[in-house]
Amino acid sequence: MPDEAFAAVEPGSGNRNACSPIVDSDFVGIVISAPKKVLFTPGTRDPVSGAFARFMICGAYRLDAWQLHQLGGFREGARLVATDADRHDVFTGAMQPPHPATPQPDPPRWTAQDFAGQTEHAYFNENLLDFLPLPQRPGRYDVFVTFGPHRSNVVTVTVEAAK
Repeated sequence: MPDEAFAAVEPGSGNRNACSPIVDSDFVGIVISAPKKVLFTPGTRDPVSGAFARFMICGAYRLDAWQLHQLGGFREGARLVATDADRHDVFTGAMQPPHPATPQPDPPRWTAQDFAGQTEHAYFNENLLDFLPLPQRPGRYDVFVTFGPHRSNVVTVTVEAAK
């Protein structure tokens, strides 16, 4: 996918788009895609999120419904990981939405039998910099997403200052 296509993706949406990874019906796990290069303008940040660039991660998952339920859903249980490939600094954080939902009172008591044989398939599109405090400097990052025992593929993204 060309890097320019990621500019059209709406951060925080769960919509399938041109940058969404394609998974077949037998796939179980998480898969992500990202641009090869992210540009930033030194000294600038988004006034709302504080992000210094759009570092989009688009993903798809198909996971066991009981495991999703036990961890409170995908967003609550997913972890973003970015490792600076040159400096070996590791950044990790929850993929919580900017405004967490209000917990519902007295949720139903579900059991593993209620979810037997069920999976959930969905998409996610996030600006990595809304969740991880990467330094505003050029670098090369290996990025992946985890959920319970599942780990996505690794994508490598170069962050560069705009010229």
